[in-house]
Amino acid sequence: MLTHTVSNQSKALVDYDLFNSDAPLVESIVAHGASGFSDKLTAFGRFTGSSAAIALGQATPILRSSAPTTVLAIASIALIFTLPIMT
Repeated sequence: MLTHTVSNQSKALVDYDLFNSDAPLVESIVAHGASGFSDKLTAFGRFTGSSAAIALGQATPILRSSAPTTVLAIASIALIFTLPIMT
């Protein structure tokens, strides 16, 4: 059930060229004599802004609350507290 319409959200930056859309970055590449890398940087900018690359970063995290080492440590502590104390 919808309670209201959300209208103040920006569009997702999908299929967006992250290199050529950053004018100061492009200008600094040219100013420092690295314009020979523009083709490679454009390809990288297009890839990093692609929906495929963005999907790589949206993996669902897996909760591992009881790692094997944690279980072993808890079992060791429990064993220590159940041993009779020698006096």
